[in-house]
Amino acid sequence: MSQKGAVSPITTVFPSTTAATLTTINTGLTPQEHALLEWYLYFKEIDMII
Repeated sequence: MSQKGAVSPITTVFPSTTAATLTTINTGLTPQEHALLEWYLYFKEIDMII
């Protein structure tokens, strides 16, 4: 593949979690846009894991 010009640097999104990355791949949106950063998030304000 490298001889045919199919080489590119490997990059990721931030944060580089599975949830954020897979959602970005499937939606085309950045983590900032889709806001799905983790499968489960703890919210201190409401003392809950969502």
